[in-house]
Amino acid sequence: MKYYLAAFSAIVMALLVVFIKPTAALDVRCEAEVVHTIETAENNIVLDAMASIFMMANGTGFVNLYGTLTDSKELWMVNRKVWFDWRNELNDNLYDISIHRLELKKGIDNAPAALMAKIYSQHFNMEIYSTGKNGLYFRGVSTPFFICARQNKQGKVT
Repeated sequence: MKYYLAAFSAIVMALLVVFIKPTAALDVRCEAEVVHTIETAENNIVLDAMASIFMMANGTGFVNLYGTLTDSKELWMVNRKVWFDWRNELNDNLYDISIHRLELKKGIDNAPAALMAKIYSQHFNMEIYSTGKNGLYFRGVSTPFFICARQNKQGKVT
């Protein structure tokens, strides 16, 4: 019985090593549709956008966001590049994100900064998990952000 337990434990550990892939050494490019809703007493704020995420192995990255931002009264266009730095925390899947620059597409992006600040803050934590063959699951501490397919440098799904 003792040997069966040891063998079973070894098989479980081997499966964990094979199927749970840490993402600490990131070099990521992927696209996702992001629908993010903030409910307030006055109205709902909704970002509906395509996000192209690039996280380089050197700890820098950016997100290209294009889509719309709405509240109960108005609609604004969002077309911007959000530059950030990232670093891996103690947990293999937890990342510390610090936004340090925004590039708004002049004449196109007219989303109010105060509303966009409700969608994402300058500093936050994010967890990233591998899923399936080439998927990545991005989530905040309490809410999911999106799932995307990893792409190569030419933008093709790997």
